[in-house]
Amino acid sequence: MKTYTGNLRRRHMTLVEVLVYMSLVALVSGLAIRIFFGGMDAAATVRSSSERVLNTFRQGDRWREDIQKAKRVEAGQDRTALRLVKDNGDIIHYRLQEHDLHRIRHDSENGRTATVVVKKVQNCRFTPFPADNPRGWKMALELQTKQDKSKIDPLFDFIAVPQQGGE
Repeated sequence: MKTYTGNLRRRHMTLVEVLVYMSLVALVSGLAIRIFFGGMDAAATVRSSSERVLNTFRQGDRWREDIQKAKRVEAGQDRTALRLVKDNGDIIHYRLQEHDLHRIRHDSENGRTATVVVKKVQNCRFTPFPADNPRGWKMALELQTKQDKSKIDPLFDFIAVPQQGGE
């Protein structure tokens, strides 16, 4: 009859070894899950920011088209509002109000239509361009950021010249 000595003990793991391995697996899994969801949050933030920037470019192009079709352009006293008068008598206002840029259209068919075109705007100014001999208009638009230490300032300048001179 054969007797087993120390080899039998080496073939099996003790309860302490199993607990150590389980805690290591749990630790590595926890870190992996944290990194994965951190990456998902970062991707969602990038997607949201890029959509805001794309919308700002689209609305800047829309503003430029409105300026080009305007017969007369007038800026408000504080330069946060702009009034565009078209040949057919339609009036379009652009106004910064409560950190949103509004586009308000008055026409003979539909009456008054107001829409928020860009949300979460820090600052918006409408100024004649160039300053020494104005022939066009400049819209300087700054978006709000969630963090004060943003690496990139979301500042956009759009320039347009009315067909009629816009004086």
